Amino acid sequence: MAVVEGFRGIRYSLTTGNDVSDRIAPPYDVLNEQDKANLLKKSPNNIVAVDLPHMPPRSAGPEALYKAAGETLHQWLATGVMTREDKPALYVYQQRYSHQGQEFTRRGFIARLRLEPFGQGCVFPHEKTYGGPKEDRMMLTKFSRVNMSQVFCLFDDETNAITDSLYKKISGEPTYVGEIDGVKNEVWVVTDPAVIESVSTGMKDRKIFIADGHHRYTTSLNYREYLKEQGKLTDDHPANYVGCMFVSMSEPGLVILPTHRCVQEMNLSLDDLAQALGETFETKWFDGDKTQAQAAMLEYGELAFAFVHSGDTRVLLARAKNPTGLLADLENEHILAWRTLPVAVLHQFVLERIVYPKWLKTDQPAIEYFHLAEEVMTHIQERPSVLGVLVPTTRIEAVRDISLAGELMPQKSTFFYPKLATGLIIHPLF
Repeated sequence: MAVVEGFRGIRYSLTTGNDVSDRIAPPYDVLNEQDKANLLKKSPNNIVAVDLPHMPPRSAGPEALYKAAGETLHQWLATGVMTREDKPALYVYQQRYSHQGQEFTRRGFIARLRLEPFGQGCVFPHEKTYGGPKEDRMMLTKFSRVNMSQVFCLFDDETNAITDSLYKKISGEPTYVGEIDGVKNEVWVVTDPAVIESVSTGMKDRKIFIADGHHRYTTSLNYREYLKEQGKLTDDHPANYVGCMFVSMSEPGLVILPTHRCVQEMNLSLDDLAQALGETFETKWFDGDKTQAQAAMLEYGELAFAFVHSGDTRVLLARAKNPTGLLADLENEHILAWRTLPVAVLHQFVLERIVYPKWLKTDQPAIEYFHLAEEVMTHIQERPSVLGVLVPTTRIEAVRDISLAGELMPQKSTFFYPKLATGLIIHPLF
């Protein structure tokens, strides 16, 4: 059973207006040193000052840096830079953004979720976690005693009843607004106990799927265990929970972007690749504007790829002749949804069984990742011997089915756009 509750969140104090654009930030793990400096120029109280004490991100630094970050956060609370909610609240959170010429609004709400180990209850991951990010976030959690940002969670709700009902209860201007990279973030604070209880009741029987934030969730599990070992964990301790952003899988504004690949040091020709693919893929050449290559790929087939190369102006389209049969030899290891996942077919079949045996000249392939097809086209123009591969988007149904089966997707299978802003609401663990 999913235990979803309101909580007394920490947020920036408002003195004039409701715009906190100068104090919020993108997720810590997409920032570099210049990004951090630019954010701190906007305001010395920008959340990045406490969320990213060590550079580069996703790696652990000296303990003193995390201790200083924790002290700064609690100083902000003591001096009124930030404030804590007087009573439990839900935080209605929507993001308005543009994508490929269309306007979208992704609606959801921030609440706390009672922690459960992966696969032993209602919480399902779809990605593997790694040591460096977990160690970094654990150090920050120990010294700050908060969840700085939310775990991005999805839940099944075919009719969007929970979200629709909640959004009917809000009115007036948002409590907060903030813009990052063209994405407009809006938050309403809801403290009505009846509304909170209605959402909690509606979420009880839902399965929760982690879209983004696997390291944050795992860190919360580890922090809870850390307090338990110290004898400090009571049943009602806030560390039994983690702050989450909940979005329905049926939400119209939920967008998953593909993550395209560029494989370095591939001294091949597209003609040779077309011939090598011929037994298992139908192929054709796309000679139109390369900016339309992704659209041409999607039109060609559901399990199709577009290949480009530094030494060629053409685009090679390839679609599987028998999508369910390519990885049939893995049926004892993976369910069909995994075996027909575009990135799984690309890596486990196309690259590992066709491309690498013929053309890989190093021990390990070097792969760079891009979310926009235009970035791939630019990259292959700037670098020699690069094989670019445009891939289709992972469907939300695949995320659900693979997660429920207890399997993990290949690396960089999903990119939920846009990322959540950090600094709007903080979940305290004290």
